Amino acid sequence: MNEPEAPTPDRPDRPDRPDRPDGPDRPDLVRAVHLGHAPNCSATGSIVGDMLLSATATAVLINSVAVWLASRARAPSRDEPPPRLRRDRRGGVLLVPSTAPVGPARVELTERGVELALAGGASLVGRAHAPRRPPDEVHFSVTERCPVGCSHCYINATPKGRDADLDQALESLAELDAAGVHELALGGGEAGLSDATLALARDARRRGMIPNLTTSGAGLTPDLAQQLAAVVGQVNVSIDPGLRGASASDLGWRALDLLQGAGARIGVNTVLSASTWPHLDTLASKLAARGIGEWQWLRLKPSGRGKTSYLEDRLTPAQRLQVWPRLLDLERAHGLRIRIDCAMVPFLAAHQVPVESLERAGVYGCPAGDRLGSRTADGRWLPCSFAGELTDPKPTPFAEAWAGDALLNAWRSRAETPPAPCDQCAYRAVCRGGCRIVSAHLTGDPLAPDPECPLVSP
Repeated sequence: MNEPEAPTPDRPDRPDRPDRPDGPDRPDLVRAVHLGHAPNCSATGSIVGDMLLSATATAVLINSVAVWLASRARAPSRDEPPPRLRRDRRGGVLLVPSTAPVGPARVELTERGVELALAGGASLVGRAHAPRRPPDEVHFSVTERCPVGCSHCYINATPKGRDADLDQALESLAELDAAGVHELALGGGEAGLSDATLALARDARRRGMIPNLTTSGAGLTPDLAQQLAAVVGQVNVSIDPGLRGASASDLGWRALDLLQGAGARIGVNTVLSASTWPHLDTLASKLAARGIGEWQWLRLKPSGRGKTSYLEDRLTPAQRLQVWPRLLDLERAHGLRIRIDCAMVPFLAAHQVPVESLERAGVYGCPAGDRLGSRTADGRWLPCSFAGELTDPKPTPFAEAWAGDALLNAWRSRAETPPAPCDQCAYRAVCRGGCRIVSAHLTGDPLAPDPECPLVSP
């Protein structure tokens, strides 16, 4: 049997390449593929771009995962740890290692796909058919300390902010492992300033989970960069020209130098705002010249200090409509892989990007309380890391909070039975109503339709 050429980790398949799957798309094995790691608290969206415009490209991606599953089932690898697998009611979620042809990735499997993964030596984690599906990833705040003072900081981090208690944090990590959570997004504040960061990353890796990290670069040293490169799945560096000051920008570029020198897998985060928008072309050129393969675009959130100037700093309606075409232009011009956060899925929907392609490529709007959870530095569980001002929960065991927290359950119900006009939208299952934080800030109701969605407010 001839097997199709699989997309490589550093160059996903594109419609203008000649690759074609030798067999049909394999929906009997694979439901969706989330390419890449999840270094951000809102990064459940997968790599996007040209692949979403071609049924052939998404078929190649799905089929190459199926080929990899079948090859492992025939001859399980003895040279690497077994991939981590969690069952759910539709099949399961497999954490594909970076050494796989399509890795790193999280793959949603059918029951048949789960059988192949187990035959290939996958390690089963979590409770089978638990009452509530656990999140695939959890944002884990290790500190509320940060000296940078960004005007859009979502937790009001300061140089004297609190640190997470390491013993309690390790207990929480053990709970997440037992539940079957696959990835951690370690952050802050500035995670590079906390001794807990490496301890948590090492413990997560020992358990078979993937720890990822977001940093401004503050506190990063050559030695720390080397230690992070040895244990972290991916480090994303925040670079927001026009939104942060010059000193913060210098920290980011220095961090890229240190991490690249250490051999870490890295990406760059940029918050899209009216201030950063004019700098995107120049930034794309700089990132491409440095060989940065992955660029994460995040929507500005009105949370923490970010609430004060949100109306002034947010993208204009015209800019929101240009996000998708500009993303495609910059990808094609510079060979970058651009990833969007969950809050920007409405901006893709406005351009009639095929729903099936979005689903198969793992693009998923507002996963808060569903595929995403968040732990604060003081041990509280939130639906997402931006929701701290919308609730005042007490520190509780993860399983108890995940099953019974009122805010989490309200957000889940809203996604399942949305109000108008979301209830009639073809993208409701993918978009899930837009950003709850934006809705809360602009309407007073986090369950209202996202007022900045171009399909809600044309």
